[in-house]
Amino acid sequence: MDAAIARTEEALQATPEDHPDLAWRLNQLGIHLSSRYERTGNFRDLEAAIARAEAALEATPEDDPGRASWLNNLGNLLCTRYERTGNLQDLEAAIAKQLWRQHQRTTLIEQRG
Repeated sequence: MDAAIARTEEALQATPEDHPDLAWRLNQLGIHLSSRYERTGNFRDLEAAIARAEAALEATPEDDPGRASWLNNLGNLLCTRYERTGNLQDLEAAIAKQLWRQHQRTTLIEQRG
């Protein structure tokens, strides 16, 4: 897992801010960090995973079909942090992300007609 995280971080460092794969790479790093958190319980990995998921959202246009996946991942991470800390704001944010994800999916389905 450490090697996967290191390689993904290297790929991110080599990725220009306007590159179309930036959000995907940020999201992948968040997934790797989350997996390591699940194995080790190191809260810093969970915090870093949330930061990468948020960065992936920021790097993704509102109308991008991949945005729903990034919202889902961030919502799951916030829920995990809520389970660990009991911070109700994390649970509320997780619910909001999931609702927004559902809205985006519904909108995409309607657009495809």
